[in-house]
Amino acid sequence: MSRQKVRLGTVNDFKMRISRQRHDSIHHQAKVRNARKLIFQDGYGVESMAVKGILDIESLTPIQNAWSLRLYEHGFDHFLMHPSDMLHMWSVGKEKDIFAASVRLLYTCSDDLVTEMDQRFRQVPTFGKRVVRKFRNNVSAMKKLAGRDYNNITICAMPCIEELFINVGMEELMQELFFVSATWYSFADLRLHTDSTLEFFKSTTTNLGHILRQFTKQANKHPMVELPEEAASRHRRNPKQNVSTPKSKKFSNSTPKTHFLGDFVRSIKYFGTTDSYDTSIGENQHQQVKGYYERTNKQDHEAQIACHDHRTMLLHDIRERNRLHSTRKQIALTESHNEPLPYTDPEAKYHMAFGKQFFLDLNDLEYDKDIALKVVRINYTTYDLRRNQDSINPRTHPDIMVLSPPDSIHPFIYGRVIGIFHCNVQLKKTARFKAIRHHRVDFLWVRWYQYDSNYPSGWQAKRTTSTQRYLSSTSIARQYEAITPDGSCKIETNDWKFYYVNIFSDCDMTMLFLGGGIGHQHLFEHLTRFAEDAKINEQVLPCYNEDSDEIDQFIDSSEEGSNNDSDDDMLVENEEEVEDDEAEITEEEDIIDKGLNEEDDYDNKELDLDPEDNDVVYNSDW
Repeated sequence: MSRQKVRLGTVNDFKMRISRQRHDSIHHQAKVRNARKLIFQDGYGVESMAVKGILDIESLTPIQNAWSLRLYEHGFDHFLMHPSDMLHMWSVGKEKDIFAASVRLLYTCSDDLVTEMDQRFRQVPTFGKRVVRKFRNNVSAMKKLAGRDYNNITICAMPCIEELFINVGMEELMQELFFVSATWYSFADLRLHTDSTLEFFKSTTTNLGHILRQFTKQANKHPMVELPEEAASRHRRNPKQNVSTPKSKKFSNSTPKTHFLGDFVRSIKYFGTTDSYDTSIGENQHQQVKGYYERTNKQDHEAQIACHDHRTMLLHDIRERNRLHSTRKQIALTESHNEPLPYTDPEAKYHMAFGKQFFLDLNDLEYDKDIALKVVRINYTTYDLRRNQDSINPRTHPDIMVLSPPDSIHPFIYGRVIGIFHCNVQLKKTARFKAIRHHRVDFLWVRWYQYDSNYPSGWQAKRTTSTQRYLSSTSIARQYEAITPDGSCKIETNDWKFYYVNIFSDCDMTMLFLGGGIGHQHLFEHLTRFAEDAKINEQVLPCYNEDSDEIDQFIDSSEEGSNNDSDDDMLVENEEEVEDDEAEITEEEDIIDKGLNEEDDYDNKELDLDPEDNDVVYNSDW
């Protein structure tokens, strides 16, 4: 199979995915039957040139598809059965390759840079309920990392790699690469899409293809070698092999995984959002079975796993019965000072506990006891109209953001919660007001940050936002993740002069900084600056016909966009190479048409295909 250049995100690439998309047909079935005839009746080998000349043009196999045999006559196209696989194509695919190449680049400069990157990742705080987890081990080793771990690395990488790639002259390129990668992942992971978000996702795919081609060109100029863990793994596979000299490694962009990234937009339009069919759904269920397997004696483990599962269900039922029939009330907090909150009404804006175990003395007041709490919950509506909840804890998750005044240069004000309190206050009777006794007031003690307007941030700059009393709890908009930059901005042991606001912490945060989703309608007027920066209002949305089918926009703009994939956007030596590739594709299409336009009996006649033409073009086989 000859390797083709992957033009991810170019105009011709999007056009080819539509014009050359495979569909089930009588001609396609005839090609498979003719190949099977050569194998089973004429005695040709599966790898023979006669068989490959028929099948390799479309990467077919001499296997008759049961869906095609049974359902083709009813209008079913089995080529549309395969959705995009984000777990294997992106998370443990291209995303992993990008990060591995980044680590190799750091090793070409100094091992100390890799150590510095690992240290920064360990300082990244967690976010949400198992959204961004703690990086405990060295991320450069990439040991026992799942797909979600590579996703977390990508969305948190920008502050962690800051100023590490200056020696290789790729600092700006690496920042843009991880920004675009985090943007692409965030939109691929959305649970609710609109025409606007899909159009932005499509433009992000174009940016991703462009930045990947630039990264490939620049990274391969440096003498990258395999990582120490890769060399050790190769030695374990073949102990007799000499591994004293590490193998040379190049970053490849011409891979099927890169090509398949261009199918995600159409796959989401056809199948729906990726959270309903991604392979990670089934992969996550392996954890429970693997846990049961560790508790077996590894002999006849199937029956033992079934017994463990049955016992687990029994224990779960017992706990549920005890919970329903229990009348015991918890009077005091535990010795570890935990303060669990009960389930709250989703209609409530926030929820604080009513405990009175921890006091803050205010000696200059008559009632000198403000009650300090451990946690406060903030209820909010997500971009996809779901009700969600943030837990704010001054020790573990203290960072919050609130809406700024209308004349501010930034829509949000950022701060760090130092304390959570509630107290009973009273108002003395005056000529204008009646006396109020023992009215509860909830408030937070917050250290505010100043927005750094000198630091370029946003969708055009491809950078995250940088930042530098008492507060009513009802004003909190959301919790956010604050990531520390490099140690040069450090003030104290646990304090920094600047913080970065991670706009890719979760999908809801990304939609907020894009201008708001459907569930953020009450914030639209405050998020106008974000929408203008992302150029949402300049989007050209798709049109639909009377049958709700999208009108192909490439037909009318074919002449206009035919040359948009040349110059520095392509990894070619010159424009002649592009013309040669297009000539090969045109010649290949002529061969296909020559074979498929024959109106003969395909059961009794072989297709007139050139057996020497073994070039294979990646097709958008869903």
